[in-house]
Amino acid sequence: MYQSLLKHGVEPDKYTINFALKACTAALDFEAGVLAHREVERRGLESDVFIGTSLIDMYCKMGEVKCAVEVFDRMPDKDVVACNALISGLSKSEDPNEALEFFKRIQCWGMGVSLGSLFSLVPAVSRLTDIDSCRCIHGFLVRRELSFEVLNGLVDMYSKCGDVDVARRVFDMMRGGDDDGVLWGIMMAGYASNGCFVEVLELFDCL
Repeated sequence: MYQSLLKHGVEPDKYTINFALKACTAALDFEAGVLAHREVERRGLESDVFIGTSLIDMYCKMGEVKCAVEVFDRMPDKDVVACNALISGLSKSEDPNEALEFFKRIQCWGMGVSLGSLFSLVPAVSRLTDIDSCRCIHGFLVRRELSFEVLNGLVDMYSKCGDVDVARRVFDMMRGGDDDGVLWGIMMAGYASNGCFVEVLELFDCL
């Protein structure tokens, strides 16, 4: 549809282009995404924070983190949503340590820490098995109202960092919620990945 508009000489506005970028992301269509990016550059819209964030998200989800970083660096105004999109991409990149380094960098800018920022760090901390960062994130989260999604991430993160005892304490604290089945699965997977097979069976028997 977007390409059809261009062929017929219809000039899409920034909202249309933003939706086109999101469609490219959903379809993982890199070629169409690059064409849309060129249109963004032609119109001088990279400075628009919404379009810039959509570009970052698109490139990250397509595994082109370097392109995402370049887009971010060229944005004159950066907000927490753009930062979170890049943290999420860096967390899943070849070097997840870059996500932690980037997070430290934005703290130096005086940008506030959001729940989304910390949640985006969970994959990086889990992959690095960085127990100190895990505890720091936990310390911040306990002062906030936590969703089950965040708590699931905490159980998974502690398990992957090798501290199944703390993971179990978080699990025990949250049992009985709406997403209980997911939480139990994460806890059992955490036990199994740490070689605690007796505990897996004991937990399974409690279902």
